[in-house]
Amino acid sequence: MDLRGFTGCLTRTRVGEIQAAEVYSDPQIVRHSRLQVQRSRQSMFFLHMQLDGDSINRQDGREARLLPGDFTLCDSTRPYEIIFDRPNRMFVLGMPEGLLRRHLPCPESVVAILMSGNSGLSGAAVQLPHRFLAALPYRD
Repeated sequence: MDLRGFTGCLTRTRVGEIQAAEVYSDPQIVRHSRLQVQRSRQSMFFLHMQLDGDSINRQDGREARLLPGDFTLCDSTRPYEIIFDRPNRMFVLGMPEGLLRRHLPCPESVVAILMSGNSGLSGAAVQLPHRFLAALPYRD
């Protein structure tokens, strides 16, 4: 990858314990390695929702290919990888482990599992990031 030609943008905010970000980037591979896991100060779960483009999200031997509107979870306490083969835009919602466990008792059991944005409850959730980001002031 030629870093001189790489384009990326991160817009983020925080509401209480929850972090929200809209991320744009050219093609890349994001790796959260064992070393980064050891350096993490807080156990977080990240909801990755694809807004534009597509991505492959891997964790715990599972793989979820996300298209616009699809989402999945990843756990910051274990290695993961996200592959973007072309320019993309993603909404990321970061939640502390304890907060998420109040609503989802075993979130690690659903990491890297595709939640389709085309049907059911997950389909209804597709509008959440647009409304959330539109309602909040941004900070870098």
